[in-house]
Amino acid sequence: MELATHKQQIKDMKITMANLTQNLNNLSLKLVENDKEKDAKNIVAKFQKKIKALEKKAKILQTKTTKLNKQLKEKDKTIKSLHKQLTEKDSNIKSLESLLENLQKDTDSVVVQEVDKVTENFKNKYNVDNMPNIDNLKVIASYRYSDNPRDEYSAFHSGELELSYDYVKGNNNVISVKYKADYNSSQTYDNRYEPYVEFESSLEVSPNLHYTYHRDEEIIYEDKDEDKWCDLMNKVLDDILCEANNFSHIVRSITDEGKYSSED
Repeated sequence: MELATHKQQIKDMKITMANLTQNLNNLSLKLVENDKEKDAKNIVAKFQKKIKALEKKAKILQTKTTKLNKQLKEKDKTIKSLHKQLTEKDSNIKSLESLLENLQKDTDSVVVQEVDKVTENFKNKYNVDNMPNIDNLKVIASYRYSDNPRDEYSAFHSGELELSYDYVKGNNNVISVKYKADYNSSQTYDNRYEPYVEFESSLEVSPNLHYTYHRDEEIIYEDKDEDKWCDLMNKVLDDILCEANNFSHIVRSITDEGKYSSED
């Protein structure tokens, strides 16, 4: 805005100086004709003084205009540099987003592989592939272990297991079984002979059937024609037999000592 104002002022001054010069010439001619040279010289001097003042002002404005042009060029250069930097940063951000997306895909792939590994270990351990009526098998398990380097007797470990499956009968009736259990063991020098152990479990069977359940030991189902729905669960319970240590062996086995884990 300031630059445009200066340019307009310079333009107006040039017009004014041109008009003054023209008036001066006309006046000089007129005075010569009237034989008034003295007055003419005085008037000419006044006009010349005004012209010089205007020329000086015009010169100052021209200097300011040149300076402003230089500043504008520098600002334009700075803007171009900032635009280049923003473009580079935008490109870097897009590259990072792409990298994160690929990492997320890799992570998802690893999780799937770990879940498959836990399930595969379980299937191999209990020969699930030889049970054709088992469907929608889901195995979620984890195992953790740590100790205290300053206590040679220390051992802290825990694990979880969630097993669920559908037993599909020939007439398309489905019996759903879900077993959840977790344990926690804590041992130090003070309780090295009797570690603190917590073990909890639950069993759900749908629809409601008349069966007897000895917790973490055995399921007894009286209908001989349909007793196979609990065969897989009984294999697991037969390994547990109400003992947290036995349960620990199962989760350690199917997670390869905690190398693999799965989350719901």
